[in-house]
Amino acid sequence: DRQITFFDADSVVNPALSSDGKTMVFRAGRSVYRIAPDSWKSLEEIHLYTIEKIPTRFIRKEKVTGTSSAAFAPDGKSVVFSSAGDLWAMVAGDAEPVRLTQTDGQDEREPQLSPDGKVLYFLRDDGLQAALCTAPWDGTAMGEKSVLSTSTRSKRSLSLSPKGTMLSWIEATGDLVTSSLSGGSKTVMSCWDTPTYDWSPDGKWLVVAAKDIHSNRDIWLVPSDGSGEPHNLTEHPAFEGSPKWSPDGRKIVFLARRDPDDLSRLWVFDVAGHLNGENADFEAISSSLHPVDTDVSEPIRLAWMPDSKALLFQSRDAQDHSIYAQPVVGGEVTEYAAFRGMPEGIGKNGAMFWRADRVPCVYLGREK
Repeated sequence: DRQITFFDADSVVNPALSSDGKTMVFRAGRSVYRIAPDSWKSLEEIHLYTIEKIPTRFIRKEKVTGTSSAAFAPDGKSVVFSSAGDLWAMVAGDAEPVRLTQTDGQDEREPQLSPDGKVLYFLRDDGLQAALCTAPWDGTAMGEKSVLSTSTRSKRSLSLSPKGTMLSWIEATGDLVTSSLSGGSKTVMSCWDTPTYDWSPDGKWLVVAAKDIHSNRDIWLVPSDGSGEPHNLTEHPAFEGSPKWSPDGRKIVFLARRDPDDLSRLWVFDVAGHLNGENADFEAISSSLHPVDTDVSEPIRLAWMPDSKALLFQSRDAQDHSIYAQPVVGGEVTEYAAFRGMPEGIGKNGAMFWRADRVPCVYLGREK
């Protein structure tokens, strides 16, 4: 045996000998070499290059089967949604969605569209930094992205105020944060457990279901600009959650287990005329609380009808494939639609936006 290479830093790997035994090729470090086995002095580096660009041999295919969040254009003719860690878009009538982002190692989700449908907001998380991002949107393509806010604290439950003037999200263990569209975020309510919340139509208030210091979940009101302390409207030992503000701003509905059978039922506050800036009458709001009776067992997934006169909900019973409509003041519950889904919003024409079987859809009367 005889040593024929003498590299100080790199090891020789993958040696191959020609069929006539006169030439050996191998790799050392990042380079490829040629040598005659009978003489180490013939060592020569081989420079590899191509005349033309080598086409990729790999094709990445992903099957989009559903989404956990979606943002509809105001006219309901297009939707931006998240799937497989990226953002996608689809226009009514198209057969396939269009991919808007393709970023390995980053999760982009929870899109929100401005009321005029021209600006897109979304969350981006790479495991180290969580960012609130924005980009222009023309209905089919996304413009250059920019970052409004970023930190090491996780972000979720992104929501745009109804007038499109502020953004809100949940940070870390449960803090409720708001921000103007130009940035500059502020924690308006500190929570140690993830709350649920909804905007008032004028964007001045947030209604929040959050735990108090005794680990009891109550219904709270807090100014969206953080100018005042959160106020507990219920202070009741029963579980209360899923608050929803009516489109006309006059009522707030939520679910509560206040009865001995421990089943969730509908409860409503009348807030009209009681939230006048610094003169908010929280006592009057609390005193207005009353139940809304319905024959459907354990309502979930609450949403208001566009006219604010009735509530939409589903039964906790997964075998019940109906969405029900319950008038807030008198009247019998009726079937609104024959499918299960998550409510996503209301369009300009009164259409209701949903995710049914994790697929975005627009519901117009009896047509989905």
